[in-house]
Amino acid sequence: MIIEQAEVTEVDDLGAWVLTIRQSACDACSARAVCGQRLLNKATSETTQIHALFDPNQPKLHLNVGDSVEIGVPREVVALGSLWLYLVPVLALVLGAVLGAELFNPDLGSFAGALVGLATAGCWLYRRARRDQCNPKLHPIILSSAIITKA
Repeated sequence: MIIEQAEVTEVDDLGAWVLTIRQSACDACSARAVCGQRLLNKATSETTQIHALFDPNQPKLHLNVGDSVEIGVPREVVALGSLWLYLVPVLALVLGAVLGAELFNPDLGSFAGALVGLATAGCWLYRRARRDQCNPKLHPIILSSAIITKA
């Protein structure tokens, strides 16, 4: 499970809306002092508000706005999400380009086929994301052992 720090912004019956700060690999890199990527990441550092659910295996927590919590995201959710998000568009683009080149003019057909394949993959991924949005197995959970209430 991937664990992140978050701050509670709103509490509801199913969980809480939490604010997380985007993490970067630059913090652990040995070349961070001479790399421009770290400076760029710091300048564009953003927060993300997500809905984290209460852990169904633990007693319901009593949270207040401003509480600092740790949320957990299952590793398989991140791995499968990355696979879908990166692999599907690339495969659709290549398949569309090959089919377009075979069925039509090789130059214009491959270009048009690649665009159609990429657009098709984008529409399919959008529909899949909308369908999976309500799946509680794909949501992060609030870990009960890491609640630190602000004074």
